[in-house]
Amino acid sequence: METQDSIKNFQESLYEGLEEQDDKENEIYPIKDIKIEKKSFSVYEANRRIIKNDFILTPEFQRDQRWNNKQKSELIESILMGIPIPVIYAYQTGDGRLEIADGKQRLGCLNEFLEGKLI
Repeated sequence: METQDSIKNFQESLYEGLEEQDDKENEIYPIKDIKIEKKSFSVYEANRRIIKNDFILTPEFQRDQRWNNKQKSELIESILMGIPIPVIYAYQTGDGRLEIADGKQRLGCLNEFLEGKLI
């Protein structure tokens, strides 16, 4: 019983000093507006969309290209061997383009390879 009271007191202390906030006032992305979809693209389709600027690889929050040639080579080798690459996360902008949140290095590498820019 004493242990349960201690746990309850500890849990209550976590909330001391915190003010309740109006969820609607502070909600940036209302849950009803968030739509999660799973889409698959071939390597060539992804590259075509990069060339057409349908994929935005350089949003403000994205870091610069960081991979060295060895890392790029390993990604291409993995793809050629049929090893699945990790999921790429994107946000769809108002004009329908996809702003890449996670996957810039991989998509940039694929584009370099398919455009003959990877040495």
